Amino acid sequence: YKEMYLNAVRIGSAFSGRLQISNQTGLQKVGYLESQICEIKYLKKGDKIGYSGTYELKKDSKIAVIEAGYYEGIGLSGPKDSARIIDKLRAIKTNLLALTKDGSRYVYINDKRYPILGRIGMKNFVIDISETDIQIGEKVKIDINLMLANQKVERVLR
Repeated sequence: YKEMYLNAVRIGSAFSGRLQISNQTGLQKVGYLESQICEIKYLKKGDKIGYSGTYELKKDSKIAVIEAGYYEGIGLSGPKDSARIIDKLRAIKTNLLALTKDGSRYVYINDKRYPILGRIGMKNFVIDISETDIQIGEKVKIDINLMLANQKVERVLR
């Protein structure tokens, strides 16, 4: 930032690609969690899914169960240490949406985005894969806060 007048800048979590401001720096996320689909089910409109059954399907759906959850660090956001009121409001919105379907949470399979449905469980969560030919065992990329990932999760550097 040109307006900085000191000769050093503390970058904090920006080092791992996390920013609380618009990204004009070109920084990118440095990692993701990879898992796989462990089960596929065909469910009917009205069936409840996700942890505690908090999400009700709006239509007949093909869903996939992903073998990962809070234990690995999915859905964790860490402490809300920002002093800006807008960041606090975003955190409240995120927490409220997490009770049902959160349209802002996705995973990637073959570079295509799929929404997470309902609440995330300790060791699994559900995505909608209707109208796809996705199979059990396919790899899933999950965007997580790497600083909150469980230390037991294997790290692979590429």
